[in-house]
Amino acid sequence: VIIDEAAKANLAESLVPMRLADRYILVGDDKQLPPYTDRNMISDFVKQQPEEIEIRADETTALKVMSKSLFELYHERLKGNTDNVVMLNYQYRMHPEIGSFISNVFYDGLVNMGENTVSQYISMQAPYDEPIHFVDTDRRPDNREKRSNQSYYNECEANIISNEILPLVSRSG
Repeated sequence: VIIDEAAKANLAESLVPMRLADRYILVGDDKQLPPYTDRNMISDFVKQQPEEIEIRADETTALKVMSKSLFELYHERLKGNTDNVVMLNYQYRMHPEIGSFISNVFYDGLVNMGENTVSQYISMQAPYDEPIHFVDTDRRPDNREKRSNQSYYNECEANIISNEILPLVSRSG
């Protein structure tokens, strides 16, 4: 069994297919998205535990356990074991300046840039005329993270993208 995006799969999503296999390969990156965790489901689970259970889960512990993937647990335990862990160390999707930045910040500079990544670029006007541009939103009055149902959003960041960046992307064709 090959499980892709295993780092964002919850335990059951990994364990069930692995139980049916003689061998398995987990492909993922635990430095990216974690497993989706439904806090309401966890809260309901904790409340509905039968009284006769000796060891009861509390909400904090259950959330901590469900927030880690089997991939991440394996990766932590197998660090340095080159027989069982292989890093895919070439990226082909982003401009080398972006790819190198990510490689250095998150992967100790171990991710290399594949061929033709320099062509992964949209030419735009200033201030967005470089492959990497950071926008400081700390002092803007509309910079607040808001919650909508189970999701979070930042209106300030959404406005910058929709009102400043997307029009430039549209014009650059």
